[in-house]
Amino acid sequence: MANLAFPLKLDGAFLSRTDKTDAVLQLLRLMAQTPHGSWKGSKHFGLRNLIQDSGGRSGGPRAAVIEINRSLEDLGIDDWKVVSIDKESAPGAETASYSLTVQRTDDDGAPMRFAF
Repeated sequence: MANLAFPLKLDGAFLSRTDKTDAVLQLLRLMAQTPHGSWKGSKHFGLRNLIQDSGGRSGGPRAAVIEINRSLEDLGIDDWKVVSIDKESAPGAETASYSLTVQRTDDDGAPMRFAF
């Protein structure tokens, strides 16, 4: 019998092992596509409408950062945190694009920027 090692990802019809950095970034991509509060596993999960609704509100992106980090905690991911969310799209663009800055909490590595 083979043992499973986490984190796992689908590779066609099979499961394969992925490194933790890739797994966390894939999870953040999934969160960016999911409406906030729509997953019963964590009331903090989801980012899509949270960012959209923050619009010009003061503290909107900061509230999204707090919710993402709470969701990561709910999922037992305590070695990563989102530091900031920045709007990257030009004023007046039809669609908005954002970047997340994420950082490992268990070392002094440089933060990574992740666009979505």
